[in-house]
Amino acid sequence: MKPSFALFGLVLAGMIAGGWAAYGIKADRARTLEVHRQAITDACSHDRARAAGLTSYLPVARPQPASQTTFMDARGNGIRLADFRGTGVVLNFWATWCVPCVAEMPALDRLDANLADEGIRVVAVSEDRKPLEVSPPFYEKHGLLSMGIYADNTMALARNMNVAGLPTTSLINRAGEEVAAVLGPAEWDQLDIADFLRRCLRAGEPGE
Repeated sequence: MKPSFALFGLVLAGMIAGGWAAYGIKADRARTLEVHRQAITDACSHDRARAAGLTSYLPVARPQPASQTTFMDARGNGIRLADFRGTGVVLNFWATWCVPCVAEMPALDRLDANLADEGIRVVAVSEDRKPLEVSPPFYEKHGLLSMGIYADNTMALARNMNVAGLPTTSLINRAGEEVAAVLGPAEWDQLDIADFLRRCLRAGEPGE
């Protein structure tokens, strides 16, 4: 009987040790997540955004995975925001009939050209009735050479991201989390805004 009690004791000790190890792993993950969230909160704060020139700026309370609703690329292929994971995304909702949208598109194109090599892209999603018909001539007319053409022909992506008016721009970090929204137009090619986006959309990454 003694060997059985000894074996039972070893098994029990192993279970307890395993439980504490699992608890420690969970605690470490929770701490890592909290550090990640705090880094985003600091880098993407309302005060930092306003100082950079983004006045109608709404940071989210807690970063959340961005919508995975399908929209379309220039060829009509389905695409999701998950396809941009690893890239910071300036997700702009616009339309050719929206006067402030039209006014800010050249600045967005310059922003995309300036930050593309740093892993940040502008994804301008058209909310026009026939977006893949009207966007190409619009891009050509306004000399938009850097940004790609994207379309939300069912407006499902805009609805799922709670877009209430145009233009609206969502900021999505490299982890695929929505961290803020900008309501209305902005001077996107300003150096201070570019610097803010670099910090905000890289926040929470190792070494940042």
